[in-house]
This record gives sequence, structure tokens and C-alpha cells, in this order.
Amino acid sequence: MNAITDIRFPAFESETGKLIRSIDWAATPLGPIENWPQSLMTSITICLNSRFPMCVSWGKELIQFYNDDYKDIIGSKHPAALGARCKDMWQEIWPLVGPMLEEQVFKKGQSTLSENQLMILNRKGYPEECYFTFSYSPIYNESNEIQGVFCAIQETTHEVINRRHLSVLQLLSEHISDKSSTTDIFKKAAEIFKSAVRDFPFTITYSIDEDATRATRVAVSGINEEHELVVPFIDLTKCSEQSKNLKKVMSAGEVMLVNHSEVRNPLSDSFEKGLSQSLLFPVIPKDKKIPVAVLMIGINPYLKLTDEYIHFFKLIVDQIQYEVNVLISNTERKQTEKKIRDSEDHYRLATEVTKLATWDLNLQTFELVHSPRLAEILGYDSNKILTHQIMHDHIHPEDLYPIVERAFDTALETAVYNYDSRIVWPDKTLHWVRTQGKVLYDEKNIPSRMLGTMTDITELKNAEQALRESEKRFRTVADTAPVMIWMADRDRKCIFLNKCWSEFTGIPINEGLRGGWTTVVHPDDLQGTSTKFLKAYETHSVYTQELRIKNKHGEYIWIMDHAVPRYSAEGFFMGYIGSSINIHEQKNAKEELENRVRERTLELKNTNEELRKTNRELEQFAYVSSHDLQEPLRKIQTFSDLLYSKIDETKKTERTYLDKIRNSALRMSELISDLLNLSKLSNVDEEFVDTDLSLILENIQADFEVLIQQKNAKLHIQKLPVIKAIPIQMNQLFYNLMSNALKFTESIPEITVSYSEITAEELRAYNLQGDLKSKAYIKITFVDNGVGFDQNYADQIFVIFQRLNDRSKFTGTGIGLAICKKIVENHNGFITAFSKVNEGSTFNIFLPDEHRQI
Repeated sequence: MNAITDIRFPAFESETGKLIRSIDWAATPLGPIENWPQSLMTSITICLNSRFPMCVSWGKELIQFYNDDYKDIIGSKHPAALGARCKDMWQEIWPLVGPMLEEQVFKKGQSTLSENQLMILNRKGYPEECYFTFSYSPIYNESNEIQGVFCAIQETTHEVINRRHLSVLQLLSEHISDKSSTTDIFKKAAEIFKSAVRDFPFTITYSIDEDATRATRVAVSGINEEHELVVPFIDLTKCSEQSKNLKKVMSAGEVMLVNHSEVRNPLSDSFEKGLSQSLLFPVIPKDKKIPVAVLMIGINPYLKLTDEYIHFFKLIVDQIQYEVNVLISNTERKQTEKKIRDSEDHYRLATEVTKLATWDLNLQTFELVHSPRLAEILGYDSNKILTHQIMHDHIHPEDLYPIVERAFDTALETAVYNYDSRIVWPDKTLHWVRTQGKVLYDEKNIPSRMLGTMTDITELKNAEQALRESEKRFRTVADTAPVMIWMADRDRKCIFLNKCWSEFTGIPINEGLRGGWTTVVHPDDLQGTSTKFLKAYETHSVYTQELRIKNKHGEYIWIMDHAVPRYSAEGFFMGYIGSSINIHEQKNAKEELENRVRERTLELKNTNEELRKTNRELEQFAYVSSHDLQEPLRKIQTFSDLLYSKIDETKKTERTYLDKIRNSALRMSELISDLLNLSKLSNVDEEFVDTDLSLILENIQADFEVLIQQKNAKLHIQKLPVIKAIPIQMNQLFYNLMSNALKFTESIPEITVSYSEITAEELRAYNLQGDLKSKAYIKITFVDNGVGFDQNYADQIFVIFQRLNDRSKFTGTGIGLAICKKIVENHNGFITAFSKVNEGSTFNIFLPDEHRQI
């Protein structure tokens, strides 16, 4: 019984636990489960019992185990990822996480922590922009050796993207409200889009003239102006592709998805591939039929275009549209100010196009006019009519007087109303709002009205709180880490030192943050270290430096200082985070190690020379041996033939004996020739060149032309490709296979040769022995209708001197297929055989295809 069935732990009753129990581990690098160490079983049990997404990677191959909550992290990679190598499952991010696992955890025994780390994952059938906070921790086996890795992980994609979206909305709210023209609004919006490249890879804004016959480019971000999309003017009376798209959006008044030629952002490397899709949004003022502009927004290829994502863009356009409406309203109000003051509904209707809540408060009567959105922000249905008192009652008591009332008093003095506060919904849940407004004065300069907006910023506040908690967790982890950890801000000022640094140097952390860290650096290393660090800051590159620092005992110790740049979720450079590792013993041992390497190199050089000499002697021996063996055989054959011709035909017995001698000599000659060919294949120094396999096969058909005609053989041969190969060996390979196909048959031979292209991943399905040397392969298939063989002997036929057929019926030495296998292996390929007795054979040859890129 498999020992896994004896497990009584509840953890193995989970979905992933049952899957672990069902796998035949004896066929994996981990071996039978009854041989697993207790440390592995304990780690898997902890993982399965956790309700937090967790993964365990074990052994040099980093075989993966994970719990049910981890399935949402890997998506469609489940269940194939269970028991698979970490490197195979996470190829797309291995350059990022591979060094963490192999260098930092396994080699150095250090834990890692990555917060809101951007990763492009293919877990749902397409490359996807994801963010994760995760840590790697070493797992020690019973011998106190690092044998595995714990990974605790939390996906923060939704939080990071929402925080990013709120940031853009806030920037728009703060910076486009004071512009004097619609063109200024569009240009300022484009500047903001340029700083948010992941959501706005590129944008183009076209202003539409009043009669809708001409579109003028007024703002651009993230795209070269030489690109065909960025034209200064579009004649809307023409039938160009751009004209058609703009007119369709203008007439429908709705968003439209368009395909176009590839676009690349010249200021960002955020996208490995170009962008070929965009959304067109009309900017339509209230009570207008014709848009004042059309905004084109390039789509991030790593974010799925969901309704939620489109809704965010609509919020952006609504915000711009709101400011356009306000600008138009202000212009009209300047023309007839009295009429606007007497028509309170006009302002309300003009602002309801935005998703922000708008309100108008009469400061004399405290009568409130508001948009439906305000009721939704306070937790009501949009049809709810609010009063000033209702708004007042929803403010959290702790925020009412110190925040809201003070902001109100300040507004009466400065005309600016601005605060963030908590509100309580009817269901008693807490939410955050941001309120902004302006005070209007009458002819006597007395405050008469307050106009403003209210925004729900609950997600933003939650994100800020999560960030604070994340920073707290980081400091806790850093202070418990066994290595020195430090952080610097964008101004090169040290802002964090962990306890290990203080304990090593004997300097209090506060003193170190004030610049005391420079006092422990060796004077001879200070200038070089500072210069290299400043250069890294200029390019935001990785910084690594060996230097000496003074420990608390006054001794200078060699350390390895390593730091990487930090970025915010929005992609802004924030400074560096680094670690310092004690390498004093390694440094002192370096000279001794180098001496040993030099001695070993000399020994290897002498050994290689001896091997080359031996190989030359062996080659000479093989040549001489073959020549010396062939010469007496030729004499035996010659004199046997002469003797055979002189013996009377009636002497059948004597002729029979001579036939046996002649046949034996012929087989001996063929055997020597095949052995010599096989020995030559060990020399792989021959040059690989472009080799036309179809041409080689045509030449072989010419060699067998007589035999093909004699046997009336039918050949079905597909055109083969050109690959990098050794031509003479390819000729020998095809010659042997064609010879066997024509020889081992008792009926009219029928031979089919075909080929197809496959990937390394597809090749794994054949369960071949050996490492894959390429990403692309060709598969060449030889199919015959010969006598075949028992499939149980499929591997035996490639062994030298192995024959499965009667020698009296079919000639051969038993070396031909061994030569075929050697040739394929010389080309880093594989060969397999499939057959049934009396039903023919199929030989599959897999060769690397260096001409094809995947």
C-alpha cells in the first residue's frame, strides 16, 4: 500500500491534499512517499492547513506543493503545477524569482520579502499584469541543510490598480479645474496620462470644430508624433479609416473599440509588445449634440478589457467632461451672471454628467440642491432627497467638530471648502468621503451659496491603511532578519536601518540614520563606495559593492553590499533597499581558492593533452585494424570465388561448403565496415552546416533505384526542411533506414516519409530520456509495411549486434540502427521505434531546428 493512503491528517482531505495522495511519486525526482523526510511531510501539512495562499518548493528541482487557497494565484496552471518543477510552471517570471530562490534562499539561507511586485503571468490563457506581496523562507531538513522553500503570497492586483485609478482621478480633479480653455484641459489631462503609463500607454485628443467637418489634434501622450495615428488634422468629410471611426463615435455618442497598426511608447519599457487596440470616447458637453472632442486611449495589452476597466475610463472622461461643462457654464455665467444666479437648476443639470456628487447649499436658508450621486455616496438610493441636516447627521461624531465644522468656518473666510472625513451609512458601515467646494458672494460681498463636490474615497483610504500595515510588517521582518538591511529615499538619505546593523556596528539606529553609518566605512573604501552608489542612483540600476566596515569590536570586516531600486505602484522611483552580508571568511579564503583553481586547471590541461594523444592513437589503431582485417578477408573472398568456379556443378557438397565460407566472409567484411563507421561517429568535431534533408533523401533514392524497381516499392515522401546538421551523417542515417525498409519485407514495400514541426513542450509528451537542447524541433517519420517486431524489443533494436529477424531470411550485421541512434544523439536529437509483428514499423526522429524561433 502506498504510504500516502495511511495519512490520517485532516489537511490531506482538502482538494489539493487529495491530489497529492493520488500522484505516483515513485515516478518523480522525490521518489516514493514512504521515503520522504519528516521535514517535507511537516512542511506540506503546514501548507495544507493554512487558510492563507501558500506554496512549498522542495529539493534541487524545486518540486511544488500548495494548498487550496493558492489555486486562485496560479489559475489555469492548476492542477498541472502540483508536483511540477517551479521553473517549468513559472517560466515567464523565472528571471525575477529564480535568483531569489536559488541565490538568496538556497545559497545564502536568507528570507525574502517582495511587496506589490509586478509580474506578467500567463495563468488564464493570456499575459496578465498582476501584483503580489510574497516572501520566500528556507526550510531545513533533519541534517540542518536547506532543502526547500516556504512561499506565503497574497495577490494585491486589485488594490494596486484601484489605488492607481484613484490617484489619476484625484490628479485630474486637482489640476484641470482652473484651466481657461478646453484645449488647456486636454493638454493638462495628457500630462497626467503620461505619468500613468500602465493605464494610459498612449492617448490622442482631437478637438472637433462646431460644424463637425474637421478634427484637430490638441494633445498627445506616450506616442511618437511621426506615427500614422498622430495626424495634425482629420477631414471628417473624407472616407479615411480615422475619419470613419471618429464620425461613428460622434454619431453614436458611445465608446468604441478600434484596431490599428502597432504603437510603442517611446518613453516606457512597460510593454514588451506593441499596442494595437484603443478605445475612442466622445467628450460631449451638456445639451450639445456634437462632441467638442474625441479621446483615443491605448489599451494595456496585459489587462483584460472588462466592464470595470471600461468604467474607469468613463470616469476619466466624465471628469474631463465635467470640467468642460463647468468651463462652458462659467463662460455663459460671465455673459449673463444674473440669469445664472436666478437659475439654480442650470448648474445642477450641467454637473450631473459626472460620477462625482455635486451639491449647492444656500448659506442663508441652508436649502440643499444635489445630484443623485450624493445620495448613493451616503448609502441611499439615488432617488433619495437629502437635506443639509441629513448630511450633517451622517458625519462620524469624531470627525464632525475637529474636521468638518472647522473646514466650514475656514471656507467662510477663504472661500475654499476642503476636507476628508468618515461617514456612517444607514447600515452602520463606515466610509470615507472627500468634499471640495467654493463659496459664492452676493453684491454686498456676503457669503450666499456654497457649490461643491463629494467623492467616495473609501478604497483609497483602505489602500493607504494597507500600505501602512505593509510597512509595519516589513519593519518587523527586517528587524528579525539575520542580515543587515537598509533603505534610502530618492534624495539618497538613509531612512531605515534594522537591528542587525546596529548590533553589528554597535551604533544606535538613530545615530546611523543621521549619517553615522559613514563613520564605520573603512577610509580606503569610502570614496569608491560613494562614487559607485551615486552612479547607480543616476541610472536607477542595481548596486553591488564589496567594502570593509568596522564592527562593534573595532575590527574592519569585509561585507557584500547589494541594493535594488524601489518603485511605487504607479512606477515612480522611490530610492533603494539593500542588504549587507558578512563575507570576511570568504574574502580571506579567496586567494587560497584561486591558487587551487590554478593548480587544478594545470592538471586538467595535462589530462586533456593525454586524452587527445590517446584518441589519436585509437583512431590510428581503428584504421590499421580495419585495413589489416579487410585485407585477408578480401583474399578469402577472391580465392573462394576462384575455387567455386573450378569445382564441378555436380559436387554440391563442396559448393555448399564454399557458399558458407563466402557468405561468412561477406558478413565479416560488412561487420568490419559497420564497426568502423560506428567508431567514426564518436568524432563530433565535424562542422554543422545548413543541410537540405530533401536533397539527401533524393540522392539515397537514386542509390536504391535498382532495388526499388526490382521490388516494385511504393514511396510517399514529403518535402523535408533545411536544418543545421553534418551532411555525411544525415546521409548515413537515411541510408540505413531506407535500406531496412526495403530489406525487411515479404511483400511489395510501401514506405512513407513525412515531417512536422513541434516545440520542446510537445516533445516532453514522448517521455524521452535526455535533456532538451532546443525550444524548436522537427519530427521526421519513416513508416514501412515490413515484417515489424515485438514492441517489447523497441529499445533493444538500437543496441549493437542485436537482431530480431532470422539471418537466413534477412541479411544484416545488427549495427545499422545502432549507427542511426548514434547519429541522432550526435545532433542532440532522439529516435524512437513503434511496431507490431507483420504490421510494419514506424521510426520517429526528433532533431533540433535552429532556424525556427519560438
